[in-house]
Amino acid sequence: MPGKHQLHLVDYLDTSEGGGQAKRAAVERRLVRKLDTVMLPLFCLLNFFSYVGRANLGNAKTDGLEKDVGLHGQDYSNIITAFYIVFGFCSSFLCVTTKKFGPRRMIPIYVFGWGLMGTCSAFAKNFGGLLVLRVLLGFFEAGFGSSTILCLSLVYKRDELARRIAMPYVFAALAAAFSGLVSYGVFQINSPVLHGWQILFILEGLLTISCAPLAYCFLPNKLETVWWLTPEERSLAIERMQQDGSNVVDSSFSLKDCVKPFLDVRTYAWGIIAVSYGVSVATMSNFLPQIISRLGYSTVTTNLLTCGPSVWGAIAVFAISTSSDKLRDRSGHLIAIMCFNLIGFSMLYAVSPSKIWTLYGACFIAATGSWVPSVVFHTWHCNNQLDENKRALDAGIFTMCANGAGIITAQTFRAVEKPLYRTNLIATFSFASICIAVTVGVRAWMTIDNRRRDRQEGVPRKSWSVDSNELVDGEKDVRWRWQY
Repeated sequence: MPGKHQLHLVDYLDTSEGGGQAKRAAVERRLVRKLDTVMLPLFCLLNFFSYVGRANLGNAKTDGLEKDVGLHGQDYSNIITAFYIVFGFCSSFLCVTTKKFGPRRMIPIYVFGWGLMGTCSAFAKNFGGLLVLRVLLGFFEAGFGSSTILCLSLVYKRDELARRIAMPYVFAALAAAFSGLVSYGVFQINSPVLHGWQILFILEGLLTISCAPLAYCFLPNKLETVWWLTPEERSLAIERMQQDGSNVVDSSFSLKDCVKPFLDVRTYAWGIIAVSYGVSVATMSNFLPQIISRLGYSTVTTNLLTCGPSVWGAIAVFAISTSSDKLRDRSGHLIAIMCFNLIGFSMLYAVSPSKIWTLYGACFIAATGSWVPSVVFHTWHCNNQLDENKRALDAGIFTMCANGAGIITAQTFRAVEKPLYRTNLIATFSFASICIAVTVGVRAWMTIDNRRRDRQEGVPRKSWSVDSNELVDGEKDVRWRWQY
């Protein structure tokens, strides 16, 4: 309970005496450094292999997967659609499950599960077999994807969160580059037994499975039980969340609290934003090799060329998330990012196929607008939800919406339109426009409501001016201010 945790903190850090604040600051630096060097890298590694398992289907397609497994027409797109349907519908349930049973118990199961499904995909013999394996892969990845956002929001303060959520997404972008590089090498192997895409699935799947024990060893269920933190660090970690994170830290699971977001109209506005930016994310994650193939290079070179936009996307994620934290601005950054989306995908639509390097440059612009929005958006909604149970459902709902957009991408990326894929480019541009419009609307509403609250209280406040554990009633408290 809050009082108990605060009492423990006083035992370790007596800030009433000289030097107490300096000691507290030193302990906090050590605490954040440990979180940044133990927990955060682990999520980066796991998210890396999560996106590797998702992106390698696009690489495999360029190596003859469709011919070897017997896929025809829209079969490839339908497999991706099925993946995102399962991913979307299971995200909320599995995120709440992680909250109830704890990350240390659930996340290793998710990691082992999608690694195993990825490995088994190498031995699929027909459309049905590959479909079932990718559906199961989507189920396990759904649990991890939404849980990552939840877990990071439970240990980092609100002004620290964007940079930390960004790091797994940096590695997600690098995963696309990694998969392209590995494909470049693997597809040159002349094996008498296995096709190149089969070797790719086996290699990346087994690497994923090897990460599951690490998740069990180092991920905590609650802050007060983290074995690699000292008692004073654990107490300070709880106090930090009480000051700027949650109104009740390590709260018990409550199904009643979890379903409350469904009664909030803002949940649906944020859901529209998530779907809208999710279309471009799914396009870059699943179809970048096909987009670049229009440049006319060989299969091996095409996979190598996917590395450039992916690495650039990783750099953009880190730079823009750092700016978002420094300025404590979320919606403004999201609007700017989606403008990159509009520019990049409109160029891919309008530029002549003969202008190869202009088209390749457009992929870099589109990558900026595709990889970054997830980080800023998830930080934004987590910053405005102090209740941990509601945040668990929010993370699941919005992960479901963003990844559910992959259904739109898969069904608009039509094989008969190869190599221009104009329907998909129009859809991606259109949803980016919707994202900008709704984000502007939500930002305007929050600005107006904050000003109303300033007038009501008679005091102009910032969202971080009151410790979050004092805001037990959240937005019902007159001192509450939205972060936008």
